[in-house]
Amino acid sequence: IRRWVASTPAFVTEGAESRVRSLVAARTGNDLERSACSWSSAFGVQRLLAERFWQDRVLLAGDAAHVLSPMGGQGMNLGWLDAAAVAAALDRGLTEGDVGARLAAVGRERQRAAQRAIARAAWNTSLGRPRGAAGAAVRDVALRRLLRPPWATRTRARFVMEGLG
Repeated sequence: IRRWVASTPAFVTEGAESRVRSLVAARTGNDLERSACSWSSAFGVQRLLAERFWQDRVLLAGDAAHVLSPMGGQGMNLGWLDAAAVAAALDRGLTEGDVGARLAAVGRERQRAAQRAIARAAWNTSLGRPRGAAGAAVRDVALRRLLRPPWATRTRARFVMEGLG
């Protein structure tokens, strides 16, 4: 299975499949057969981050706390990591005391993780933006170098968003 994403200057809903197929063909030379397209959708790229994740008796997690580009596929994972961190802080706070301070600390920690995820998703998204022939050539050379030692492990980890837990 291969996934194709095409950036457009305006949000496309009507005819998204044929529009993506034509953009992929124009930009890559790959002519996608209609029968090869099993699913298509349009999405907008947003970057939203709450000013704080915890105050008084209100705690934000997941999409209520942060929204990021789906490039990298980490939005839902980030929400699950938020929930796990909150559960651990509540457990420790209820057994050892100082629930408020623990939740405030987790809120700050998860906000920093969301900031890193948003920055990484923006970078991932920028890789697929149209650049023209010269820009694409420079990007491709840079990526080839970054995907070889000694940079490969770190580049891959950033792309798949390791270390956000």
